[in-house]
Amino acid sequence: MIASFALAILQPLGVSLLLLGLWGPGPHPFRSHLLLKVCLAAGLALGLSSCTYFLWLLIGGPSRMGLLIVELATFAVAMGLLWRAYKTRGLVADAALPSRPDLPAGWMLPTLWICACVALATAVTRFAFLSLATPHGEVDALTIWNLRARFLARGDEQWLDSFTGLLATHVPDYPLLLPASIARWWTYLGDDPTFVPALVAMLFTFATIGLASSALGLLRSPSQGLLAGIVLLGTPFLIRHGASQYADVPLSFFFLATLAAFSLQERAAGHQDGLLALAGMTAGFAAWTKNEGLLFVLVVVVARLLVVVPVSGWKSYGSEMRAFAKGLLPVLLIVLFFKTHIAPGVSLIFAEQGTATTLERLTDFSRYIETAQAFLKKAARFGHPGFIVLLGYLLLVGRNAGATGRPGIRHAAATWGLMLAGYFMIFIITPHGLRYQIDTSLDRLWIQLWPSAVFTFFLFVKTPEEAMAPGSLSSGEREQPLHEAQRSDCQ
Repeated sequence: MIASFALAILQPLGVSLLLLGLWGPGPHPFRSHLLLKVCLAAGLALGLSSCTYFLWLLIGGPSRMGLLIVELATFAVAMGLLWRAYKTRGLVADAALPSRPDLPAGWMLPTLWICACVALATAVTRFAFLSLATPHGEVDALTIWNLRARFLARGDEQWLDSFTGLLATHVPDYPLLLPASIARWWTYLGDDPTFVPALVAMLFTFATIGLASSALGLLRSPSQGLLAGIVLLGTPFLIRHGASQYADVPLSFFFLATLAAFSLQERAAGHQDGLLALAGMTAGFAAWTKNEGLLFVLVVVVARLLVVVPVSGWKSYGSEMRAFAKGLLPVLLIVLFFKTHIAPGVSLIFAEQGTATTLERLTDFSRYIETAQAFLKKAARFGHPGFIVLLGYLLLVGRNAGATGRPGIRHAAATWGLMLAGYFMIFIITPHGLRYQIDTSLDRLWIQLWPSAVFTFFLFVKTPEEAMAPGSLSSGEREQPLHEAQRSDCQ
């Protein structure tokens, strides 16, 4: 079992690290930005392995030996691509942020590290207790995600029955990233122990927090990254939903990874296209996780258009979208094949009503008022004391002077706002009772967006160092891109 467990981990993790060697931040794949790359690799590994497993189900069924052969072949292809890329461009030194020796360090960073360690220990302990209390996860995990994973791992030729009327008491076209990644582990182990979905849930939960913290540590400052990590670790709903084994936390990971990749590409030396391809792949994995991910793909493309075209024109936007599509299309094709051939049908948003009913709900302004009130109440309570802390921090330190000039920040903010607007309109037209829909799903929608909101917020506001040294960054000074900083450090 130990050998099977190790194999289930190492192969997709190796492929993900190789991909990050091609696309990731910093030209060297392993040496720098370790936490960022480990967190990205964890999410990519689960996404890639779920796709591989699904394709193997289509070809031959869940045989351990056949699956091993397919995955080893995938690893060999990734190795070949990395070797070819290195032969072409060679190895270059890691990009680094400009040092700021004039900014105060002192007690701040050690204090934040202590707070982060305490918050991490508390969150891990709480996650473990919640997982032990509900080893099968909560209702949706038990009846949808883990149940479907058991069909995939145990069903042999009958695995398709999980998408028919024999079982599909819930939405049959729910994508398969989470069930397939769990089923793959069970196939390797030859059993379906409950610790596997709990472990997958833990990986996604803490990889999301680590990704936000490490990306902000690179883009802004280590202290800013630690603050974001502390806020997320201190969000009770995030830890609870992670331990529930729902798909919303994995979805939040891929939302965040996409926005982080877009922000990182602005500051990477010679890796812009690679990071855009990485953003495309993580956006595709969002669509492979939940149906809301399809809305996210559309919103990301539209938000980027709104940000890039007015400043740089259509040519620049087209170039970005071509790189983005290189990562997106392979995963999106899998999603579309699943939707059209394995679980055809329309989402329940529209399945129970026609155009006339939809128009009637769109013109019922009482639904807008009720939905807006619910959103505001949830925002006030959600993440407590997260929102209070963020508001207090903004009032205390103010905004980053160069924030409005950075496309990555504006793109992240536009994406978050458009997703919130999209969710709002889904409530307006839902065929279910509006109050029922709000009570059963609004928490989860906030979970999907919360890590990205925290990430965007800390991109926008000043770092603690800037706040304590007001003259260190004038309003007209902009942060250097990584390649410019690297060049200036060498002079």
